[in-house]
Amino acid sequence: MAKNKKTKKIYKSKKSLKVLTLYFILLLFISISFFAITNVNFVFKNKAQEIDCLNFVSVKKAPVNNAYLNNRKVTFWFSDNGQCNYPHDAWVAIYDQWGKPLAQSGWLPKAIVKAGANASWTFEFAIDGRYSWLVRTRDSNKIMSQEDKNKFILNIDSTPPTKPPKCWTTSGIDWKHFNIAWEPSFENGLSLLKGPVVYQVDAAYDLEFKDICASSWRSGTFYELGDKCEIVIKDTGAVYVRVRARDAFGNFSPYTYCYWGKPQIIPSP
Repeated sequence: MAKNKKTKKIYKSKKSLKVLTLYFILLLFISISFFAITNVNFVFKNKAQEIDCLNFVSVKKAPVNNAYLNNRKVTFWFSDNGQCNYPHDAWVAIYDQWGKPLAQSGWLPKAIVKAGANASWTFEFAIDGRYSWLVRTRDSNKIMSQEDKNKFILNIDSTPPTKPPKCWTTSGIDWKHFNIAWEPSFENGLSLLKGPVVYQVDAAYDLEFKDICASSWRSGTFYELGDKCEIVIKDTGAVYVRVRARDAFGNFSPYTYCYWGKPQIIPSP
């Protein structure tokens, strides 16, 4: 009888041990499965981010001659559409019309500081001609973008814009201000890299314009004298005004003259 009781206790102990073992195995299986699923999601996220970074493309802006320098320096503007790992380095190359390498920037470190930001590189050409240029960027993990290559024409123009046909003055908001307006000039050159014609207004008390008050270069055909240009009409004289145009290559038109007040000598238009 005592032996049967002992046998039953041993059986129950073995059964409990089996149950505990099964619970442990089940718990271990659940833990491993959870970790595996989490890890797979983590890998998917990293892989998706890696794909975004791998597929970014450099985006070029139009090459433009450095305005008003009247030389063959051309600034190449570019950006990229990457989504991560900024700042990005950039590399620019210039080729002649036959595809022969002409110049390259080397890797420009941290040229693009954030998504959507622009960067630039300037090169001075020896002669006019047909060229192509290429830009490529890479992120901080050295993953490179696709190349972006296009052709362009460089044609330096030495022909000045036309002279503004005439200018005139009208009353301003008070005795310290008067308005200057003029008819537009026209660009004579044919270069594809030309920018718009801009204008400058000079004002002085004499026709020699020894002590002038000059405006900044502006794209419109109207200027109000008095805001940034402190010049007022004297009791017995006038303020003389001259206007000229300038194109993107630094070519200047002749001046056109007008006046405000009562001049002793009428300037030629």
